[in-house]
Amino acid sequence: MVNYLNRRRPPKSGPSGISFAQILQGVGSLGLVGLIIFLIQKNTPSPCQDEYQRFMQNYVLYYPQGQVGYNHSSYLSAFDTLRLDISDGKELPLTSKDIIAHLLESALDKLDLDPVVDKNKLLAVLQQDSSLINRDYYTNRILQPRDFYQKIEGVCEIKVGLELLTPASSSDLLPKEIKTFLRTKVAACERITNPALNRSINVVEIFDCLSEDPAFIQELENLLAEFDKYFEIVQLGMEEANLYFEAGDFILPGIYKVIIDKILADYARHIQRNSHQKYIILCEGFADRNLVGPSGIPYGFEGRYTGPGQFLEVGSGIPIGERIRDNLQLSFARAFKGIEYAKRAFPIKEGSIEVKFQYTGHGAITTEPGDARLHRKIVFSLIEDEHD
Repeated sequence: MVNYLNRRRPPKSGPSGISFAQILQGVGSLGLVGLIIFLIQKNTPSPCQDEYQRFMQNYVLYYPQGQVGYNHSSYLSAFDTLRLDISDGKELPLTSKDIIAHLLESALDKLDLDPVVDKNKLLAVLQQDSSLINRDYYTNRILQPRDFYQKIEGVCEIKVGLELLTPASSSDLLPKEIKTFLRTKVAACERITNPALNRSINVVEIFDCLSEDPAFIQELENLLAEFDKYFEIVQLGMEEANLYFEAGDFILPGIYKVIIDKILADYARHIQRNSHQKYIILCEGFADRNLVGPSGIPYGFEGRYTGPGQFLEVGSGIPIGERIRDNLQLSFARAFKGIEYAKRAFPIKEGSIEVKFQYTGHGAITTEPGDARLHRKIVFSLIEDEHD
């Protein structure tokens, strides 16, 4: 097990040459490891010896053993501190719960969490038992406490700090058990492997391939049930084994993101082999023939629209506004969500290749019979860009 809390900063020395060691020695209790975060007893200044002793005995933070060390491909981090005055005879109004609550809240305010994370729910879960990790909610998949830090600032003053890490992308927030399962199944679908240039890939069609395995849905539902509390905090659209857009919905089902990741990986390989060429990654949106109601569909995102089949880059076009009024706008809203995710998740760093991310909508499919769910879809294509 990798214990990120033992990755300590180099020892610091105070004005009197005192060495400040970080105390990260565990104190076990009922399967929990206690972390004492204050200074070791020896070499503490004598004016506050009793107060340091009291802190060492009473200020303990816990995290469950075996629940850290979950690695992601990239991290964002945030660090914050709290200054504590422990002058002789001064009654400190803080408890260990107050300290962790303050450090968590202030560090989370500075941390650029992915929008799919409900920050308030996450903070409430962690603060309810003063823990840095919650087993039921798998919070170590969202945050990793990397470092506790403390140093003497004055004769009887300590500065305590906490550094948190979080995955840099929503793709890394999908639990690796679910991601591995889906990637394995998706990779086995011939309809998605090695997508050709100018060939449209209908994301919904991949589900036909997946559903050919009768055990697929049951296995996926079992995995999702294991992480049901996790998905209360991380809203990836994976609350259930949903393979289609719901009627009137434009938010990508979580499974779509795994499929799009596979499409993007294949596109990236093709582009890297032909780096002299300029490309467009296009996402097209569609709706079923059911009309949007007179009150519209609530919408609070940055998607825009134009004429059917006309390409838009992110930020161009007519704003959809606060409500989606018709199937054309709905199809553009779906395509926008697809290209927004693709632009963020594309595996080649922006600027190193000539590629544009564009989207369009076609409104309702009225000429094809069959299941309306199959008409609520997005389609990806890789196109050579022949314009300057």
